[in-house]
Amino acid sequence: MGHLGGNAVKIRMTTASRKSASRKPSSVSRKPTKTHKKSQPAEDDVSSPDQTSAFTILDADGHFIEGTMAVPKSEVSLTGPTEPSTVPAIATPRSFTIFSKFSRLTREITAIVIWTYAVTKLFVYDLDVAIFEYFFPATRWLLSYKIVAFLLILVFCMIFVKRKTWVIWFSFIAFYPLINLIWRLPIFLYRATNWLVPFAILNGFVSFFRSFKYNVVICSLWVVAFILSLSMHNQWVLVTSAVTLVGVTFTSYVMRFLSVFKSSPLATAYRTVVTWIDYHIRNSYKVENGLREKRDSLDGHELETWRTALETTILFNRLSLFFAFRLREFQNSGLIMAGGIVAILVMLFGTTLNFAAVNFALYKLHPASFSVTEAPTFFSFFYYSFNSLVFNFIDEVRATDIMSKSIWMLEVSFALFLVAILIGAFFSPLWSITTTM
Repeated sequence: MGHLGGNAVKIRMTTASRKSASRKPSSVSRKPTKTHKKSQPAEDDVSSPDQTSAFTILDADGHFIEGTMAVPKSEVSLTGPTEPSTVPAIATPRSFTIFSKFSRLTREITAIVIWTYAVTKLFVYDLDVAIFEYFFPATRWLLSYKIVAFLLILVFCMIFVKRKTWVIWFSFIAFYPLINLIWRLPIFLYRATNWLVPFAILNGFVSFFRSFKYNVVICSLWVVAFILSLSMHNQWVLVTSAVTLVGVTFTSYVMRFLSVFKSSPLATAYRTVVTWIDYHIRNSYKVENGLREKRDSLDGHELETWRTALETTILFNRLSLFFAFRLREFQNSGLIMAGGIVAILVMLFGTTLNFAAVNFALYKLHPASFSVTEAPTFFSFFYYSFNSLVFNFIDEVRATDIMSKSIWMLEVSFALFLVAILIGAFFSPLWSITTTM
């Protein structure tokens, strides 16, 4: 044991000497240890563990790989401290790390720009045409060769960029929405230290998909009516578009007012899911009455059946209780009211936009319905509509006949309706908290 202990001490000295080669030697004297004898059995060295050494290598693709490797004890000096190594350690260069971060940031920005352009181009407006017509009107013909430019960029990347690099870039950009929805969002919800944020996001998703049919129909009608009211000059098309915009606005207000006095969509979904799971657990893991009567004399198979049913029921009960507590915290946190305020601000902007389009369509039908100081644009009516919501008048645009004044009064009525929704959104959480208590 004395000889083995001496070897262990020398190994520790050897390991420590590499970390403290620049330190001054200790002035404390040590007793000499026993020398290693050749006749000592090899089994005595088994208890001495192998040492580990860190390394950094550069692979064929130019990436630095770090790791550790085990050094056999036969290669570790047992006679005392060794001299510090003069071979410099290979460190990861700072420029390589900065380049990697810059590459990821560039790839992220490129994906956002491309997908924003695609969605805007397909569903909203020809943004590229508007930019070229405003800034580069002489080079607008270049837009006819967008496909050619894209193919040239693709060929250039395939020729001058590594295959691994351009495959990663194109795959990331092509599947960017799925990456955010299926990969990044679940990871964010899993790593969130506060349960209120994941519950707020889930509440938004449940609210949207629970009324998916209604949302799709309303959004489609709004987009079609809004575009037609701005671009068309036919009398019947403008009248239909204006009536549709008013109807969509009224429907949105009614649905929002009713939702104020309902529980959160997440709570409704929780009750539905828990009820469905409870029904299936009761039917699948139901303990027969015969087992209940002879529970003191159960055999192995019956005892396993009883234990499985009991464990499943307790697990489901604990999970339901956990989510119920988290859901109650979310209900009482004020995030629902904050979300309602954001929804009201969105409705305020939407109401201004809709009535601006309605007034613009009315002006194209009957220019005499408004008194204007100059040729109005859509922004002029947007400004007029916003001031109408806050009970203000402007000199640039004024209502002069019965139709334009009626539309003004209707918009003011929606402003009062919006105040009622705001008051309901404030008192509804207090009412739900009082009822729960």
